[in-house]
Amino acid sequence: MAAWKRVAHIPLLNVTTEEMSRMGHSLDSVQYPPERGGGYVAQSEAIHQLHCLHSLWQDHHYQKHPEMFPELTEERNAFPDVAEEHYEHCVDMLRQRLMCTPDPNFVVWRWVEGVTGPYADFNTPHVCQDYEALLEWGQSRAVDADVVQDFYSWVPPADAVVLSQAP
Repeated sequence: MAAWKRVAHIPLLNVTTEEMSRMGHSLDSVQYPPERGGGYVAQSEAIHQLHCLHSLWQDHHYQKHPEMFPELTEERNAFPDVAEEHYEHCVDMLRQRLMCTPDPNFVVWRWVEGVTGPYADFNTPHVCQDYEALLEWGQSRAVDADVVQDFYSWVPPADAVVLSQAP
């Protein structure tokens, strides 16, 4: 489980106006207050997607071995609707990512001694991005915990654009 924590922990990042524009994000997104360093609040989408995969993995194993995940029991008891919404959110986020970047390779079938009929060989070659570089970049841009410890209690500044519903 330690490996999951290393690759699926989603720190809040501080990104610049230029980075926001380059990635196509609205400049009326939430910003850090000037006294907390300014810049835009963001998270790495790739790490968010791995976080979602990890959440689905946890949910699967939690169903069989809840004692392995005492923190999930507490969260689910305290916020059952949030747990369900998070599960659905993660399934949809991963669906979107898979549909957005389909792998053009294909699965072939092999003959395997002792197996009746053809057997799918899922060991397909992939062209991978450098995930370690992404993790290093994220760590270099991560915001200190004391800057965001009360993040969910922030209130919008007077000139903030406030959406009428969640995106």
